[in-house]
Amino acid sequence: MAKLTGYYAVAVIEEVTCCCKKDYYYAVFDDGNTYKAGDQVLVSGCNKDVLTIKEILTVPEAEVKYNKNITAEIICRVDTSAYDQRVENRKKAEKLKKDMDAVIKQMDVTKKYEMYATENPELAALLDQYKELTK
Repeated sequence: MAKLTGYYAVAVIEEVTCCCKKDYYYAVFDDGNTYKAGDQVLVSGCNKDVLTIKEILTVPEAEVKYNKNITAEIICRVDTSAYDQRVENRKKAEKLKKDMDAVIKQMDVTKKYEMYATENPELAALLDQYKELTK
């Protein structure tokens, strides 16, 4: 890709490829947004994931840190808050379901003992002793 010019800042984004972490540098153009560390963005080039800005550098700072041509840029900020909330809700729902299943399993055991105890006096006596010990 050709060297970009006319940008006012450079976004540093740490990307994970296979097993390595590496900083990549993206041009930030004046598109009416003020980008900052922590913003989630889309970038041009081969990466199509939503990435998080690690740091914003001025052009002179970027020239000192990165001595290669900058050939990719920030496309836009991405608001993933609705998606993030759905993912969080799914995790909470899954945990609640596991908790409910555990309670039902315990209730099933208790109900089973009580049901059989009505038919068997020996089991009823044992169940009474068990209940007394587990108060």
